[in-house]
Amino acid sequence: GAAGEQELQVTQRETSVSVTAGEAVTLPCVVSSPQPVGPVQWFKGNGPDRQLVYSFKGGLDRVRLFPRVTSVTDQTIRGNMDYSIRIMDMSTEDSGIYYCVKFRKGSPQDVEFKSGPGTLVTVNAKPSPPKVSGPSKRTSPGQVVNLTCTSTGFFPRNIRLKWLENGMEIPALQTLVLPPGDASSYTVISTAQVTLTISSLHSQVTCQVAHSKLQGLLSGHVTMSQFLQVMPTVSASAHPIPSLQAAILICHVQRFYPEGAHITWLERNHGFETCEALAPTTNPDGTFSQDSHLLVNTSEWEDKRLFTCQVRHNAQPPI
Repeated sequence: GAAGEQELQVTQRETSVSVTAGEAVTLPCVVSSPQPVGPVQWFKGNGPDRQLVYSFKGGLDRVRLFPRVTSVTDQTIRGNMDYSIRIMDMSTEDSGIYYCVKFRKGSPQDVEFKSGPGTLVTVNAKPSPPKVSGPSKRTSPGQVVNLTCTSTGFFPRNIRLKWLENGMEIPALQTLVLPPGDASSYTVISTAQVTLTISSLHSQVTCQVAHSKLQGLLSGHVTMSQFLQVMPTVSASAHPIPSLQAAILICHVQRFYPEGAHITWLERNHGFETCEALAPTTNPDGTFSQDSHLLVNTSEWEDKRLFTCQVRHNAQPPI
């Protein structure tokens, strides 16, 4: 008996295995002798912080304790010394070194007798679809907008990211893969700067990633119009109608974006005259224009300073 104990070998024939997230992995382990009496257990990692992955101890509710892990062979067969396991639905958090460990039965606790050399398990995973975000406040043409692109959860670390505006590549300001050291999965964060122009109303910026676990490319998009604000130019004109002893005052509110100009007329800078605003029209460049008409009688109109047209646009101070 004692001689057999000294010679007991724990063989893990795979030194390393690689698997894609979502797949199952089989970890082989064979023990050379049934002696000494005692269970076999699988751990991830070694030392005091190691994690119990599966136990062949008697009397355990294995389905409840280890829902993703099964024994590869039938343990009820007498003399079976194959302790290989299969782990389902692997994720990047499952990456690590797995040890098959033989224990000697003891009281009150079993004592570790011999460990296998370990199997390094690497879980590869594809990146999440990139998300592109920009500032929450709109800004005017000529201003620079910072855009951020984020994609997470990939392994290995190597990833390619590029920015495109309307299909043409634009430079990234900075691209970082985090964390800087070793990890089971990584995140990429990239920033780019785009100068707003009126043509940004029809512009789309794309962040594109390529990774070894992807077939093809993954892209995230953002429409630049959501960051743009164009303040209107405002002018007023008067058109007398002598036959009615009246005049039509027209307020021209031109080339604004987004929609939502609120036009009011002031008389002597107080009392508001609300008026009929025509529906906004869309200009060829994508901005909007809108007119507002006010009918006044000639006696009111002759004091020219009386009427002011005021425009509120997108929570900005009135013009």
